[in-house]
Amino acid sequence: MNVSFRNRKLARCYADVTMAVREWGPDVGRRYVRRINLLRTARSVEDLRANRALDVHALRGNRAGQHALRLTGRMRLIVTFTEAGAEIEEVVDYHG
Repeated sequence: MNVSFRNRKLARCYADVTMAVREWGPDVGRRYVRRINLLRTARSVEDLRANRALDVHALRGNRAGQHALRLTGRMRLIVTFTEAGAEIEEVVDYHG
């Protein structure tokens, strides 16, 4: 799957894991890079849903059209899936 990033900070954090760790801490930073690598190898959203640990689910309300993938207990990777692939929107604790 083709992966794009909403902004340069997200792209730089993917390219440099130390920057991701500085931004979100060691657990979230490393998992951020791993999740994007999974997105790049996936052929479809259904491939991702088959991995229950990712907890891929569609969002509602003002986030309709976006999906969340679990990074840690509270942190999520927000992604918009399009015909062209996946766009990384943000890393967020949207429960808090």
